[in-house]
Formats: sequence, C-alpha cells, structure tokens
Amino acid sequence: MLLAGGALGANRGAISQFLYLFMGAVGLPFYADGTSGWDVATGSTAGYLVGFVVAAYLVGRLAERGQDRRLGTSIPAILAGTVVIYVMGASWLAMELDIPLTAGIGEPSAIAYGVAPFLVGDFIKAVLAGVLFPAAWHLSNK
Repeated sequence: MLLAGGALGANRGAISQFLYLFMGAVGLPFYADGTSGWDVATGSTAGYLVGFVVAAYLVGRLAERGQDRRLGTSIPAILAGTVVIYVMGASWLAMELDIPLTAGIGEPSAIAYGVAPFLVGDFIKAVLAGVLFPAAWHLSNK
C-alpha cells in the first residue's frame, strides 16, 4: 500500500487503497487470509485498513515533493507511512477490543497484539521499498 502511494501519487494512491478497502468490504476476498465482508472491514482491523488509505496519501505526497528520489529521504517517507498505519490501527484495535493502547510487559495491549509482532517484518519491507523508490524514479526518468 505504501508503494502504491509512492508510485501513483497522493490522490491516486489513496484512491487505490480506498478501492481495496471497499472491494474487500463488499465481499471480494482481498483481506488477510482471503477474508472479506463488512464485518471484517469494520472489525478489529478497520483502523489498519483506513490507515492504508491515509498512509498511501502521505507517502504519495512525500514522493510528489521529491522524497522518493534518494535513499536518505525515501526510507523515512516509507517509515512515516508505516507509523500512520500503526497509530491508526492500534488505536482502533484498542477501542474495538476494549484493551489499553500500551501496557506493561506481558499484559494485553493493542501495541502488543497489533504492532510488536509485525515490527521486524515491516521494517525490512520499509527498507526494501525505500531502496526501490529511487531506482524506480531514476528508471522512469531516463
């Protein structure tokens, strides 16, 4: 979803993610593990799904301002989008599950359930996307 923002720009990137959210909500098996439907779209993962739209817009806007052209600016742009997804997703998850956003070690929290398990993988994906952005920009402008 972050690459969509960078590749399509702010508006088209956000629209692409809104379409993803909408098509999954109406029943196409687009969400994790092939799930779909209104209950999934408005359930505990709704914050992440809406976060995809906002993050794609943010990364697209940063790319439009040239932050996709160098490694030193593309990785922070992707990480900013990732933070948006985590903040929106974990906040909604806390509300939906009626648990605190943060808690002590070993205690249930939205951060423990919806952020911590994904940090390493998402960081690797963010670095990879950040590396691909400048290469894509250079290739498209030759």
